[in-house]
Amino acid sequence: MGEAGRYMGLLPGRMDGCAAGRFGGRFGRSVVEKSIIEDEGWQPTDLANILFWVRSDKGIILNGSNVSQWSDQSSNNNNYIQANAVFQMEYQLNKINGKPALWSYLKYMDMTFTTPVNMPITIFSVYKMENSNLINALFDGFTSNHRIAAYWYQDNNLYMSGNSGQFPYSKTIPFSNYIINTHIFSNNGGSVYENGVLKNSGSFSADYLDGIRLGSLFDLGYRFVGNIAEQVAYNGVLSASDRAMVETYLNSKYALYE
Repeated sequence: MGEAGRYMGLLPGRMDGCAAGRFGGRFGRSVVEKSIIEDEGWQPTDLANILFWVRSDKGIILNGSNVSQWSDQSSNNNNYIQANAVFQMEYQLNKINGKPALWSYLKYMDMTFTTPVNMPITIFSVYKMENSNLINALFDGFTSNHRIAAYWYQDNNLYMSGNSGQFPYSKTIPFSNYIINTHIFSNNGGSVYENGVLKNSGSFSADYLDGIRLGSLFDLGYRFVGNIAEQVAYNGVLSASDRAMVETYLNSKYALYE
């Protein structure tokens, strides 16, 4: 466990051959949907247009107890990387429903895309913010000209923004529990959900991304304090039923809400 660069394949992924989008559009959030996920081994890669999928129970490369790479579990090889040990997040066991998470105290990781990724993008994040004394950034782009951001501000609001413009929803930190945030970014605005419930929609401008900075704003001025357990992203806006499938998968895994 302590060897630099040792690969952590802790819980091998399960694939059952479901075609992409097999269940999309057929079910809302229901007992049937939950059964599909738990009994048939549904995974985020079963939907089309996945951009990346990182999970704390697989694909971790360690530098001692710190994470140097968080490997994409889709076939796209969009990995989060931090080569500088000073800024590496810490790998912690038994943090959420008996599963591990990455702990960050002002740390960050970068995911660089080989070709620019255009809007719209849908991003699901399972995380918990811990520090209310700072501007707490979950993710952003690399530059002020090409960015999508999710961050908490000291007015007790979680914001999402693009190149220009932003909108909030009310949220106090430290969080009492981990949450699933679903952020939908388009060229002229977006929407944010918490645990499957729409919290707000608004306007901003966004065009494309060269990459994603996890745990910091683009300029490294404000960083994340808390734990991150999983993140899934898709090109495009998912249908309501497909979005519910991903949220139900995450909730079934981490037992976050009824």
